[in-house]
Amino acid sequence: MERKSATTSLGDAIKEFLREYKHSDKLLESQVVESWSKIMGPSIANLTQSVHIKNGKLYVSLKSSVLRSELMMQKRIIVETLNQHVGSEVVKDIVLR
Repeated sequence: MERKSATTSLGDAIKEFLREYKHSDKLLESQVVESWSKIMGPSIANLTQSVHIKNGKLYVSLKSSVLRSELMMQKRIIVETLNQHVGSEVVKDIVLR
């Protein structure tokens, strides 16, 4: 990382650090996982057992097979909504269990 003579904000410096050291992807992935409950709402959040992401796939374990079927039909919309929320294409697919 090269030193700049102009003053930069702390936020810009952190973004530059994350970009330089390839940590921004992991940060975005954690934001997707954390935002699942907020985006999907309390009723779906209550029926969700776990959420994690690996290699662009969001793995969601659900307590209800009926909900799983319902969400399967909405996968494309859910992927788009999650990616819009974090401002980057982090989620490429969702695996519902």
